Amino acid sequence: MKSYAVLSAMLLVLLIMAGCGSNQNEESSNPPVTGQQSVDNQESVEEYTPITITNLDYETTYTEKPQRVVSLATETTEILLKLGLGDRIVAAIGKPEEALPELKDQFSRLNILSDGARYPSLEAVIGADPDFIYARANAFNGTNAIGTVSDLEAQYEIKSYMVKSTSAPQATMELVYEDIMNIGKIFQIEDRASDLVASLKKDVETIQNKIGQVDEPVKVMFYDSGDTTSMWTAGNQLASDLLSRVGGINIFGDIPKNWSQVNWEEVVNRNPDVIIVFDYGNESAQSKIDLIKNQPAMKDVAAVVNDRFIVTKLANVMEGIRNITAMEDFAKGLYPDKMRD
Repeated sequence: MKSYAVLSAMLLVLLIMAGCGSNQNEESSNPPVTGQQSVDNQESVEEYTPITITNLDYETTYTEKPQRVVSLATETTEILLKLGLGDRIVAAIGKPEEALPELKDQFSRLNILSDGARYPSLEAVIGADPDFIYARANAFNGTNAIGTVSDLEAQYEIKSYMVKSTSAPQATMELVYEDIMNIGKIFQIEDRASDLVASLKKDVETIQNKIGQVDEPVKVMFYDSGDTTSMWTAGNQLASDLLSRVGGINIFGDIPKNWSQVNWEEVVNRNPDVIIVFDYGNESAQSKIDLIKNQPAMKDVAAVVNDRFIVTKLANVMEGIRNITAMEDFAKGLYPDKMRD
């Protein structure tokens, strides 16, 4: 009996040890939680303070942080990347090679739906399974629009943020700052948004300090495109506000539209001292300058007589972080002596 009891005890110990070993093997077969998984798990239980954003005619309430973002403009994508939200972008449009140098690598790894010449179809956008769309006004109400803000939310449960400065009666840098801060509020990264806005404001201040006091702004015309009969120029578009901050005034700033077609005679009547040419697409900036110079009506215009042309990328006057580059280009052309380092 004694030997039987000892044998039973030994068997019990072996069974317990086998059970412990099995549990250890099961635990070791599960992968460790990575840093990203820790962040994801933390965000899944993170408290989100509901917020309502009023954007022109739309009022949207957010009860959770958007997880899957479709960005339908290069400038909106660049803002998201600058704010550290690249991991949220499930699709975008634009040409990665034309992104800001410091963002090209991140941009090139995104799912690109189109080169930006046209908006992708609604089906393509929905196919990315977004819960948030960030885009310019014409993505929601233009001729190639994907759908209105209200329809996208009602039919597909997709919330959207329309770049406020693209549809306001008069776009300003203050609206650009507001857009950035609103994105910060939606994703609850207000500190990052505040830092970005503060950096942009500091850059503007640096340019203005170099120029100093301007008693009489330089008269400027924006040239987008045209032919021998007429041309397209910027009216009360953001470019006018950027120009006014660096000592210039848009001769067509009184036109209550972002873009307007005018004839050459009207340009002659307003006689700009400087012409700013927007560079984009297949037509070179130099060919645009040649067209302007070859217009018979323009031969006595001050900008042509004195050969004062400034070239900037059209993307620089689209509402976003590139606006600082536009102001630098304007300032260097208007006040070259003051802007020399």
